[in-house]
Amino acid sequence: MPKLPPSQAGTELEPRLTLRVYRVTGDGRITDDTGTRQVPPCDEPLATGTWPPCRCPRHREAS
Repeated sequence: MPKLPPSQAGTELEPRLTLRVYRVTGDGRITDDTGTRQVPPCDEPLATGTWPPCRCPRHREAS
């Protein structure tokens, strides 16, 4: 799998993902707004596109 191109020396990577984080009640009211979070890109791509096995009790017993 190819690696991402190296960043330029002395420059920071720009965020590629921005999230707004809220805490919401069951009826939809926002009770806490922690603001915007910016997630920088990874240095290398993920090794696989699959999710790890489920660890819930129902699926753990089946395997």
